[in-house]
Amino acid sequence: MDPASRWWFAQLPARIRHLESLDHDEHPEDSLRAGAVGCSSRLAPIAGALRAQLGDRCFLQHWSAVTESAATGSSTHLLEVFTANVNKWTMISSHCQRKGIDPKRVAAIGDGLNDVEMLRNAGLGIAMANAGPESKAAATRITNDHNHHGVAEAIDRILREEW
Repeated sequence: MDPASRWWFAQLPARIRHLESLDHDEHPEDSLRAGAVGCSSRLAPIAGALRAQLGDRCFLQHWSAVTESAATGSSTHLLEVFTANVNKWTMISSHCQRKGIDPKRVAAIGDGLNDVEMLRNAGLGIAMANAGPESKAAATRITNDHNHHGVAEAIDRILREEW
């Protein structure tokens, strides 16, 4: 495990299990997420190998991270792998169903590729101004970037019933 990842997990109350394959997962009904941060030259081959090996058994995304200085094209890349048919929206939708909340009443704010399904399906999908093009295309509104209080602006506009 990369030292940065080891440090990250040491900071969080996360339980880590290493499996030889997904076939050895004792709880296949639970969501599984694997993530990595690194330069594109290291993550792109890994993403390709995982796509080839796992196919439709997972939901895999690899993209350039949104950073303070770059909305797109950053040299820092993210790789996320989830259990098939699991993403931020499926979790929100599941929560809404359990609590009796109409998903059309959900406002979601995001900036990355991993936010697209959430932005597309929420009653109000809001992309940050520094979001990638996929997120902006999925959103119904755009707010300021993270350096200019975009989340606060979005909440204010919702509360003033502008959105």
